[in-house]
Amino acid sequence: KRCCLSLVEQGAPGSPIPSAERKVPKSPFVGPSSQKLVAFRKLIEANNIDEVRTMIQQNPRYLISSGDTPTILKEGPRYNALHITAIEGRSDICRLLLQTIGNPSYIELLHGQRTSSTDEVTAILLDLYLNTPDKCRNETPLHFAAKLGWVAVVKELIAFPQCQVKPNADGLYPREIICSRAKPINNTPEIRDAIAALLQENFFVPVIRTEDNSLPPIVGEPFSPTNPPKLNEPRDKLTARREITAYAGPMDYEKAQRFCKRWKTPPRLRIIGGSKVQSEGKLAELRQSSTPIKATARRLFANRSFDGRLEEGAGGGGGGEGQKQRNLCNNNTLLDSSLDESVAETIDEKLAPDDNGNHLRMNTVPYTPNRLFFSYRNHLANNSFDTDGSYCDNELDDGNLSYVCDETQTLYGKSNVTESPSFKERSIRLADPSKGIETIGRMLAKKEQIGWLEYWKCLGIFCDLEEAMGLLMLEQYLARKRQQQAGGEDVRSEDSVGGES
Repeated sequence: KRCCLSLVEQGAPGSPIPSAERKVPKSPFVGPSSQKLVAFRKLIEANNIDEVRTMIQQNPRYLISSGDTPTILKEGPRYNALHITAIEGRSDICRLLLQTIGNPSYIELLHGQRTSSTDEVTAILLDLYLNTPDKCRNETPLHFAAKLGWVAVVKELIAFPQCQVKPNADGLYPREIICSRAKPINNTPEIRDAIAALLQENFFVPVIRTEDNSLPPIVGEPFSPTNPPKLNEPRDKLTARREITAYAGPMDYEKAQRFCKRWKTPPRLRIIGGSKVQSEGKLAELRQSSTPIKATARRLFANRSFDGRLEEGAGGGGGGEGQKQRNLCNNNTLLDSSLDESVAETIDEKLAPDDNGNHLRMNTVPYTPNRLFFSYRNHLANNSFDTDGSYCDNELDDGNLSYVCDETQTLYGKSNVTESPSFKERSIRLADPSKGIETIGRMLAKKEQIGWLEYWKCLGIFCDLEEAMGLLMLEQYLARKRQQQAGGEDVRSEDSVGGES
């Protein structure tokens, strides 16, 4: 018996792990008493945001109970802090609570260390705060905000895709009880319409990236909380895991589609040369084909051994065979009908056939397909199309070219075309692969006056650093880093003194 006990104490193979090793480290924070929880609830009802922020930073137990669930502030209906903010209409405190709870560093502060389950616990806690019903009528914070007419609180709640729209005990959804218990000051047609618009099915437009950035980021298709995007297919085991790193919303489906299309495609520039403006019909034709219109046949790409046989057949001795080859040449898909005859003759003069029928330049430098293509493209750059559709040489000078932005209707010249939205957005995407697409999305969201949240790895949370709450979290993070660096310097200085002694 003594031997068996010693084996269990030493952790013999197959023996259960001692409970002391399984136990989660005890939190250094003590749960507040009932009187302190009542005082905390009174601060929320009085909209004292500074005192609320101080209390939840000093002791996370005001928001998180011992079981990592929302702390109950009113025992009868079992209201948590978010229920209180939704009932009283405290939108600023609502934003503070949601951003604090959604930050994994808050769970890390509570338990004194970061574990592999910290992010999972954070996600579960945020879901519980947003979607936990009360005990009386099975109503979530969204029900309270809708029926009491608090537009700003509804907007804060639905800004999180995790917020679910569920029925209460009577089977009524939040959109069916709008302003049903609101005070007269909140029960107006404008407020009812605003809440109804917010409670329509909401859509978000995401940025999707891979964990290791092995693939370029993309703007995803609009999604709703009831139909979330499928980021990782079960069968796709080789590609890196994809995740949402930012999103714009909420908005209705049509607006989400327009926003997604605009985010993917920068505004176009229309060309104006001299006093002639390209007509929309002509521009539509030019977008379908990169080659000019109304021109004679030309030869573009370079293995010209077949063309050499055509020339031999056409030159003499075999008129019938030469005519057949010429007819075949007219139907050949490699021959385009968009290069000026003078250009083709100039190219022919610069080429000479070798023993195999391939054509080389006269100075023996191979005239490759790429070189021939760029010669053709440079030739096009020095020409323009008139409004009649004819191909004109040197009609417009490069200095006379101007551009009009389709979106802003602003005129740009050759000197300031780099200030156009199209050029700026493309430059941002190329110059900043880590955050460029998010920068553009943030600008568009601000212009369209819709919500924007972005994941910052250093903070471990989705937030907008242009808002006061995001800046506050960044300042707190920087303050913690300074304290850590100062503590490290003190330790190193003590070690150096000890070594000298």
